[in-house]
Amino acid sequence: MKIARIETIPIRLPTRRRHQWAGLATSIGVYMIIKLETDDGLVGLGEAPVLKDWGGDHMKYYGETPQTTAHVINDILSPVLIGQDP
Repeated sequence: MKIARIETIPIRLPTRRRHQWAGLATSIGVYMIIKLETDDGLVGLGEAPVLKDWGGDHMKYYGETPQTTAHVINDILSPVLIGQDP
């Protein structure tokens, strides 16, 4: 079995009111879905929040945008992972 395809699917979920983690500079609600398919037809899904700024101590930590997350997965990780045994 080999990884045949990796797809990134950015989503934004509407909220009824603003939600955020303590120390977070932006609202929660943007996620990246990762869809991995094998040459045997198996499909796996993963999810992670995409946070541009997540603060931390003294607002010193920075995250990723949906665009940079997709770039890293599509252009850097996928070429290395496709063809590998998951």
